[in-house]
Amino acid sequence: MKTLILTLTVLALSLTTLPAKEGPFTSVIIPDGGSDLQIGLASKQWLRITNFSQNDTSATIHADRSGVAVFKGNTSLWVLFATYTGEFAPHEDLFVAGPATVVISAQAGAVVFVTYQRGSD
Repeated sequence: MKTLILTLTVLALSLTTLPAKEGPFTSVIIPDGGSDLQIGLASKQWLRITNFSQNDTSATIHADRSGVAVFKGNTSLWVLFATYTGEFAPHEDLFVAGPATVVISAQAGAVVFVTYQRGSD
């Protein structure tokens, strides 16, 4: 009887919380003139951006930087701008919780590199 109660207790406690499911890291290169990268997040999904940089394709450095915008409903907010290759600019990882649409937009004349991870709760 003790073994049965102990087994049921361990089983009940182990099923109370399910761990978050982390997906693999994905790296994407958006070429000069390429279309925006759009990532849709459902509720209980999240996105983590760990690297976001741009490399200009000409000798001229653009004043504008590529950016990440988050759309929730009809409202949007620019939340992250790219760093230039070779520029030391430490940043924290960006986390976005769903439901939302994340759009990574590249400036004309620049190649963009982004690394992100998707997961769910």
